[in-house]
Amino acid sequence: LEKISIPSTVTQFDNNIFFECENLYQIEYQGTKQQWMDIDKSPRWNQGMPYSKIVCLDGTIEYLEVHRN
Repeated sequence: LEKISIPSTVTQFDNNIFFECENLYQIEYQGTKQQWMDIDKSPRWNQGMPYSKIVCLDGTIEYLEVHRN
């Protein structure tokens, strides 16, 4: 898995939802950066993803390793 698209209707991410997705480098989010930041994310939602780029309608957010909100 290298890319995934997530609708803006998503409101929560549990731990390890992308576990062992080491090749996932881009998430296309169908909302704004603020909407992305407002998603209720568990502390380890992106564990196992060394790097990812979140492409939102109004810009990009980059994550390295585990990002805690």
